[in-house]
This record gives sequence, structure tokens and C-alpha cells, in this order.
Amino acid sequence: MSVANPRRNPGARRVWTISDSRKIVERMRVWHIEWESGGFLLRAAFRTLLIPFDPSVSLCPRLLPVYMHITLIGDSTLDNAAYTAGGPHVTAILNDLLGPDGSASLAAVDGARMRDVGYQVDTVKDEATHAVLSVGGNDALLSVNALTQSVDTIADALLELEDIVDDFAGSYRRCLKQVLNLGLPTTVCTIYPGDFSEEGQQRVISAALTMWNHAITQAALDHGCPIIELGRVCDETSDYVRQIEPNEKGGRKIATAIHSAITEPDTCSVPLSPRG
Repeated sequence: MSVANPRRNPGARRVWTISDSRKIVERMRVWHIEWESGGFLLRAAFRTLLIPFDPSVSLCPRLLPVYMHITLIGDSTLDNAAYTAGGPHVTAILNDLLGPDGSASLAAVDGARMRDVGYQVDTVKDEATHAVLSVGGNDALLSVNALTQSVDTIADALLELEDIVDDFAGSYRRCLKQVLNLGLPTTVCTIYPGDFSEEGQQRVISAALTMWNHAITQAALDHGCPIIELGRVCDETSDYVRQIEPNEKGGRKIATAIHSAITEPDTCSVPLSPRG
């Protein structure tokens, strides 16, 4: 198939063949479009390639977003204004970090559980370009009492815990799907261990969190979502108040981690590829 192109000589018809197009492609090294100063800057660098034409290589130019708007969905890990003693909260700090290049808005609600995510999704602003989901901690806490029940054998305990984690995993996948239905690049946060004064309680919670966080991580991996491990972010007792709430210091760490994960994705745990 050929396409007539009379532009070079109006008096004659120049016929472009697939072979001609392939020669042009073989000399194209970079085709990159950026947005700068309110307009497009088109930069093309051409270089003869020493490799044969590969039709699987995408030739579509990449358009970088002009303005980034991050929406925060979840619980008090993101809605921590009540725990900063009047200092800046996660959303305010993230807005400062984004500066003129973007903004952040809060859909998360202190005390929210996974079942509440659908209501938050309905409040997300139309201008949102990215989503962050941090939820599940309050659901996990409700299961702590079950972890203190007596059982006859370790096997019985594992079976009981498996049922709890399976229920958690199913609920988490449903709420993550609700966020993904927004069609936005979504970053997922795991649950941090908090700061519990009783050593025995802290150990039980930390051990159980490995299974809950595994469920979160698997859901994120299956959908190709980048992951922020909040247990590594808020890794000091001074990051918390009331055992599980991020104070100003903890909130600053969380906001910084979110900013880095979205603007510098190589700095966070990013899955290689989604499943299926």
C-alpha cells in the first residue's frame, strides 16, 4: 500500500512506500514531546541505527503531564490533621513539596475502613491525575482481639489467622478495584506497625502485619501499582501519637515518600509488571 504525497513538488505526485517510511524510522533515535512554558517543545534527534527495524518498538511520542494533582484516599495515615498539634498535615506538606508543578487534595477520612473507600472515590476531583491509597489499618486492628484468643495448637492458630487474612485480602482487593476504576495511576501504601507500649502486643501486631501487608502487596502487584512500605517510612516511635496516628513528623515522612514515589518512581518499590 502506498500514499501519495504531492507536497514536495505540486506538479508531480510523490508516492511514499512502506520501504520509505521504514528508512525514516531507522534514522529516528529520539522523538520526544514535552510541555514547557505553556506550549509544546518538540525535540527530535536523528541518528542512523545499526539495528534492523523493529516493528514492536513504540514510536508514539510521550506527553508529560503539565500539572499534577494527587488525590489521597484512605484513613488517618493520610488524614492526620488532628494529630499534628496544629502543625502541617500530610496534604499540606505534599502541596508544599509539589510547589507550582502540582497540588494534592484529601479524600481520606480519619477512622475510615476499607468498606468506606467507595464513598471517598465519589469525592475525587475531576482534575486528579494520580491516586494514593492507604487503608486497612483500622480493619486490621479490629482483628487484634481474635489474635489474643487461646487455641489448642499452633496449627489451630494458623488456620484461624488464615481465615482472618483471607477476609482482609478479599475486602482490600475490592476497595483497590474501586480506586483503579478512576482510571488514575495508583500508588498503594502498606500498613505500619505503630507504637504499642506493651512489648507482647507490639510483637503480635508486627507479626500479624506481615500477613496483612502480604495481602496488600499481592493485590498491588497484580494490578501493577507502585508500593510504599509505610513500616520503613515511619520507623521511629517518635513518628506516632496515640500508638497508631502519624504526628507532624510522621506525616512529613509520609508526604515525602508519596512525593518521591510519584515524581521519582525509582525510589519506591515498583512491581516489574502487572499479572494477566
